Amino acid sequence: MSPAELLAADDHLSQCGLCYENLDGAAGRAEVARSITNALAVTKASDILEHPSAESLFDYNDQRLEPAARREIDAHLDACADCHGEAIELQSVALDLAAAPERAYGPRVNEANRRPAHPYWQALPVQLGLRLAAAVVLAAIVAWIAALPYKSRIARLERENARALEIKRELENQA
Repeated sequence: MSPAELLAADDHLSQCGLCYENLDGAAGRAEVARSITNALAVTKASDILEHPSAESLFDYNDQRLEPAARREIDAHLDACADCHGEAIELQSVALDLAAAPERAYGPRVNEANRRPAHPYWQALPVQLGLRLAAAVVLAAIVAWIAALPYKSRIARLERENARALEIKRELENQA
């Protein structure tokens, strides 16, 4: 490429995310070079290459564009391989979605007894276990809170006992 073409390619890559993302490997670079060449040819013809927005491509695929806007995008897709590929991919996704069966969403049903299937944690044994564990934890907390005043009283009595033993030793030494 000539220096002018390289600068034009660099300008295009800075504005076109599709081309920039395709820079991986020799095949990707060759495809980018072809795309840039096409883009430069369109740019030379119209002095500016403006890609249609994603929203415009969605509307194009859904046949929701005015005839003039549709002709404009048709002309762009003929000149821009990247946008043409995007349009084909959008058409493919739309066809896949249209072919997908409709699903009715609701609670899962246990086929054995035709009752709604509940998550495992809602089963009776699990619920009883959870309630028992909650009761044990609650009892432990209540016992700890109830023992707090006795802990301080025990500590005070231990200090008094140590002081009494000290006084006893002093008295024995004096005797």
